[in-house]
Amino acid sequence: MYPSRHALYVDIDDAHALIASSLTGAVDLLDAEGKAAWRALAEGRAGGVDQGLMAALKERGYLFETAEEEGRLFQELAATFNSPRPNQPLRFAV
Repeated sequence: MYPSRHALYVDIDDAHALIASSLTGAVDLLDAEGKAAWRALAEGRAGGVDQGLMAALKERGYLFETAEEEGRLFQELAATFNSPRPNQPLRFAV
């Protein structure tokens, strides 16, 4: 598994962390188990991480099978964003 370069991770306290994907727009609160799992994945230690949690992180766009998979999604999103949108005002949310 490949942790996304677009994932932002912030420790809140000993039991919680905030994780956000600037690529997919997902934002989630991790509990202590999720924090430990994310750290293990970021260090390349996927063994022992709960498969259900890994699936959830992948579904939300924090994990990819490979860097190339993440790159393809980035290119798709960039192409969509750069496509002509006649008479549509620019909208975004922070």
